[in-house]
Amino acid sequence: MYSCIRTSPPAAPGGEVRMQVWFENIWDEPATLEYSLVLPRGWTAAPDHGRMTAAPKEKVVLDFVLRIPDDQSTKYRRQAFTLDATVDGRDMGQLAEAVVELGAEL
Repeated sequence: MYSCIRTSPPAAPGGEVRMQVWFENIWDEPATLEYSLVLPRGWTAAPDHGRMTAAPKEKVVLDFVLRIPDDQSTKYRRQAFTLDATVDGRDMGQLAEAVVELGAEL
């Protein structure tokens, strides 16, 4: 089972980034991923959590929009966040991460 976040950086403070969560069911029976994004302080996403059910060997993809606050510092060019996952009721922890590259003038 893979649960990943895809990103399309770079991004600027006050900007938005379109991203995806994908879930590939490697098992021989249906599986359900419930997730919530663990974001840096002040960042938001729509939606910031979700539920995906995949048939055996199926890959399911959901889009979301990440919003970066206007006052986000660009001192550190890369900002990571994670996806906290539960698969079929089993807590998998923060299973996937993404890194957004930040720049003041993009």
